[in-house]
Amino acid sequence: MLDKQHLCAGSAGADVLQVADDLLGLHATVARSPYLQLRARMRTFAPMQLDVLLDAGRAAKLACMRRTLFIESAQLVPLVFAATRKLSSRGRERFLAANGLTPRRYERIADRVAAELVGRALDTRQLRAAIAATEPLSPVIIVMCDEGRLVRWKGTGGWRSARPTYRRFEEALPTVSLETWEERPAVRELVDRYVRRYGPVTERDIAWWTGLGKTSVRAAVASLPQLVRAGVEGLDGVFFIHAADVAAAQRPAASPAGELSLLPVLDPYLQGYRDRERCVNPRHHRLVVDRSGNVTSVILVAGCVAGVWDFVATPSPELRLLFFDSLDDLTRRRVRALAAEVGEFLTDGPADVVELDRMTPLTDRTAGRFLSPLRDPH
Repeated sequence: MLDKQHLCAGSAGADVLQVADDLLGLHATVARSPYLQLRARMRTFAPMQLDVLLDAGRAAKLACMRRTLFIESAQLVPLVFAATRKLSSRGRERFLAANGLTPRRYERIADRVAAELVGRALDTRQLRAAIAATEPLSPVIIVMCDEGRLVRWKGTGGWRSARPTYRRFEEALPTVSLETWEERPAVRELVDRYVRRYGPVTERDIAWWTGLGKTSVRAAVASLPQLVRAGVEGLDGVFFIHAADVAAAQRPAASPAGELSLLPVLDPYLQGYRDRERCVNPRHHRLVVDRSGNVTSVILVAGCVAGVWDFVATPSPELRLLFFDSLDDLTRRRVRALAAEVGEFLTDGPADVVELDRMTPLTDRTAGRFLSPLRDPH
């Protein structure tokens, strides 16, 4: 899996779009996370490499699997959009009504928003001023993005910014048609690609990652003869693996002992599975995964989670580390050196590396605290 995820020294990627496609998208709920995902997987990476692709319409951010945000290549946008469209459209009118909008009123505001975005990108605040909106505008924009009328574009403050701007879909992705795929074959193709990239996986993993119901998942699996049932030593349950991967999975793998990474929140290596026992010790699960299944930023040593990390910008930049168990001195020094590099990547300057010895389990904290697990460690 380290090799498939470009997390081995010998498998580091050289092309941003290839790495993104191999992961079936970069988790993008947190603005800086896709950039950290790429940094962990590429030989060299600078934020501009992804920004250039977004500017050129070769990649885009959209809500798809599990109704969460991903950055997908333009090639995969039609596939994931068709496969997950019902997740976005389900409850649309209830969502609008809960925000005081009738379908007719929504359409009127949406038309005004679309007109204001001709030839330019604006954020929600700028759009509100442009159309002199009195109603809540965020729900309108969310639905327009779900319908493929708008695209979430770059943040107002660059790649670290959490406040996106928006563009008309046809202007941001002029070569992309959302009518390329029908839903059922799109689901089959998405499940097939997921098993190929993340297998061996369970049915629970497939349903979790896609966000689709078990009925849809089972129908897709049953229609894919190239998926093979398997068992995995040390793990319970029935797993699925692509027939083309069976031989490779059964061969003894090179030791991953020297591999280490700092992975950001919601990284695909962990977020791609419902059950994380393959790489998270059950004793540490509450420190890594919150009650909603969200994974925090982790220290990965030899393919397994060895601790948690966090970046705290104020009062001075700190890259904080918490190791779960004792590590040998060489590995600890290598992690600290990597942490210093990640801190510099995030700040364009030096950041102190600080080790902590405790944190409050994520399962004992309020929603969203997985985003910064060591900001308030006590």
